[in-house]
Amino acid sequence: MCLLSCYFFLNEDFYLFVIFWSCGSLLDFCDGQIARISGKINKTALNLDSLSDQLKIFLIVITSGIFYNDQYYWVISTLVIFLFPFFFALQSTLNLYNKKRKNFGQKISNIFFFQKFVNNLIGIFFKINGHTLFLFLLLIAGSKVAFSILLYLATVLILNILRYIYLLNLVTNTNNK
Repeated sequence: MCLLSCYFFLNEDFYLFVIFWSCGSLLDFCDGQIARISGKINKTALNLDSLSDQLKIFLIVITSGIFYNDQYYWVISTLVIFLFPFFFALQSTLNLYNKKRKNFGQKISNIFFFQKFVNNLIGIFFKINGHTLFLFLLLIAGSKVAFSILLYLATVLILNILRYIYLLNLVTNTNNK
């Protein structure tokens, strides 16, 4: 679905792009939910869902870069492509620590997010997850909107990378004591 949506994006068939990208994102979201409900979650270190998300993001960012072909757009596209693997790697590492120390995630949550309102705002605007794939639908709104979306993603990625580094530092310091 991702490859087809990228093809339609490049050929300016935005209607089919929206259909294929939306269906692919919806299926990506549903397969994770079904796996959790059925208890068939992959317990290996290799997270194929995360890798497929990285590939989809890479493909759509490259496709939009080819489509808009602007110097500044390529700079921000490259930054986003560069930051995503670091984000996913740090997120996976932190998740492994959280699984080993079940109550650590709750302690961190209590430290940083004092109110449910703040927690929900952070979850909506400052986290990268499967729902983020739907944000890429807005890339067809023009180069300025697309640039703004990638700038927003780069900012959120940088903030989350810094947050994960801090949290991993907390975890390792807690383990060493």
